[in-house]
Amino acid sequence: MFLGFDLSTQQLKGVVIDEKLNVLHESSVEFDKDLPSYGTTKGVYVDGPEVHSPVAMWFEALDLVLKRLHEHIDLNRIKVISGAGQQHGCVYWLNGASKSLANLNSHDSLKQQLSDNVFPLSPNWQDSSTATQCREMEELVGGPTNMAKITGSKAHWRFSGPQILKFRKQHPEAYAQIERISLVSSCLASLLLGKFAPLDQSDACGMNLWDIRGNEYCTELMQLVGGDNHCGIELKNKLGPVETNSIAELGKIHPYYVEKYGFNENCTIIPFTGDNPATILSLPLVPGQDVLLSLGTSTTVLMATNHYEYSPEFHIFNHPVSMKSYMVMICYKNGSLAREEVRNELNKAYGFADMASWNAFDEVTARRLETLRTLNSTKHVEGAKIGLYYPQREIIPPLGPGVWRFIINADQELEEATESNWKSPEDDVVAIVESQFLDIKNRIVPLLEGVTKPRRVYVVGGASRNDTLVKAIGNILGCDIYRLKTGTSNACAVGAAMKAAFSLLNARNEYDRFVADKWEGTKRLQQTEVKPTDALHEYYEKLAPFVSKAQELLLGRLDPVQ
Repeated sequence: MFLGFDLSTQQLKGVVIDEKLNVLHESSVEFDKDLPSYGTTKGVYVDGPEVHSPVAMWFEALDLVLKRLHEHIDLNRIKVISGAGQQHGCVYWLNGASKSLANLNSHDSLKQQLSDNVFPLSPNWQDSSTATQCREMEELVGGPTNMAKITGSKAHWRFSGPQILKFRKQHPEAYAQIERISLVSSCLASLLLGKFAPLDQSDACGMNLWDIRGNEYCTELMQLVGGDNHCGIELKNKLGPVETNSIAELGKIHPYYVEKYGFNENCTIIPFTGDNPATILSLPLVPGQDVLLSLGTSTTVLMATNHYEYSPEFHIFNHPVSMKSYMVMICYKNGSLAREEVRNELNKAYGFADMASWNAFDEVTARRLETLRTLNSTKHVEGAKIGLYYPQREIIPPLGPGVWRFIINADQELEEATESNWKSPEDDVVAIVESQFLDIKNRIVPLLEGVTKPRRVYVVGGASRNDTLVKAIGNILGCDIYRLKTGTSNACAVGAAMKAAFSLLNARNEYDRFVADKWEGTKRLQQTEVKPTDALHEYYEKLAPFVSKAQELLLGRLDPVQ
């Protein structure tokens, strides 16, 4: 058996799988509910733009989730453990922490033994307090495009590098006492090993410090962030090594867990990665051809690729398993949240009492698809409507908050919509669905390899259960859509457990082939009833550029800030 962890913002989850990658058991600890003494809201403390989590809460959560797993699973049968952590967050271990980790005893809790060895708070990915540090880092390397060329991403508020720079300046005395800086993922691995775990290469790409193609820390950025003119040696020592072999054996589990929870003393720990890299491992994605869409409050697009394509508009990391491949991530703040606002307006207009019902929204969407099919109205885009809906300031493009509506006129130009030619809220339903997923289409097509449209799109997250929305996505992207029959809510922990299995069972094969072979004949995937037609594909091909034109028009008017 194999164990995978997911230390996310709101909970710690542990999932056990067998050699056929079947999920045997899952246990979790919800921070607000199960550990109320910390007083967190959705796992964090919010103080204006600063968002933090208490590190001691994670220590206590690990003991509790292992206790719950131990009640249902013979942990002596676990052969390999991996895991994942919310990306970008840092844990600042203070001097003496390595000794405390090594000397853990099973009579006391992790919290009792380790809380004094860490700075009490860890910055969360929702933190937006480092705009100054981001500008400073980008100016050093020549701007956001050069930053993306080196580190895979432009400088972002939540990334570890800007956060460490801010911490060093805000807390110089504490910074001087740091023995090791872990990412959330490597912190969790360190607890299980009883010694500092190296950073995982894929997760290290979320720092704005790792030179991806150079396969080393960027000296200029390390010097700036660490305040060290000697090639950033001090910060490099605090961060420790980066493990480039994602399935390397880091060591055996610490005796603390053998004595307390019944683990086998030969149970192996391999590198823990970030939550997004682990999620991409939960499915057999073919590099450059398959796409994973996570349809939550926000929308995340994940792809594996064999080529290093960088841009300030998306992230590229080292692949979490395949050493010669990469992982692309595109993040949108305004996903289901924006669609819900349009849904609410529609329900209000129709006089429905249940504001949360998607029935009317789905009817309008389905009617749009049927109209395009039956009236052969796919040849021309004249009169088509483009809407941009950003209730929160969007990441890409950097627009909002606001709503903008356009009509494509007879000259194939965009003009602003008026009350006479835009029927709200029905037209908003069509426009938000088409514009959101045409934007995704525009950004993923250049990243495809050997195909002009995705081979498969896998959908996970709450909105993936909406059949009408999924049909619309399939028609817009022009491909088959697949869903996992079960396990869409624990994909990250499952991906980590599958990585653990891969390290022992089939490390010589490509990861996607390993998973596909294990899954063959198990019917874990459900192909949705999407039948995209050539005519619809051609129509959306013509419509897609107008979404980009609308965004460019607005960016030209405004002075966007990060």
